[in-house]
Amino acid sequence: MIVLEGNITDAEIKVNDKLYSNTLPVRISNLIPGSYSISITKEEYLTWQKTVQVEPQRASIINDIVLFLESSVDFKNHVDFEQQKLIVDFQEQSKDLQINHTEIFYKEELITRFSTDISTAIIYPDENHIIFQQNDEIRAIDLDGSNNQLLFTISTDQPVSLVLKEDGKVLLYIVDNQIFAKTIK
Repeated sequence: MIVLEGNITDAEIKVNDKLYSNTLPVRISNLIPGSYSISITKEEYLTWQKTVQVEPQRASIINDIVLFLESSVDFKNHVDFEQQKLIVDFQEQSKDLQINHTEIFYKEELITRFSTDISTAIIYPDENHIIFQQNDEIRAIDLDGSNNQLLFTISTDQPVSLVLKEDGKVLLYIVDNQIFAKTIK
């Protein structure tokens, strides 16, 4: 059995290219042991994909599936955010993450390794995703290292402070002492 958890509607949830549902959460049963390719697609969102191993008499559970917007949107109502408060929030949202050039660790466990350096990273509110900067790209990745997705690019490759607001829907970042915000979910 495969159990997919999340709050997603109006999507195509496929297992081995067969449509199973349009809504999460969903339980997919009567599967023989083996490897299954799962994809979740929704108009205007990045596709979520994962390969899951099904074992006899065990449920493969994937929690907190999130779809990020394919094209992030400028968030206009960020004038009330103070830069100093954002820096404190950044420190809080990144406290359990360590970056070692090309590697991201969460709670001292290696999450992933890349061929290019990572500038900064924060943990998503559900603690199952990481938002990070690599060069001039802001990216998202699942905590198991899968689904590395480009959210948007920024005007610098210098490290920026990242802060999530609105329960992960809005990402704020600071470039040259100016606060920017994008809706990402």
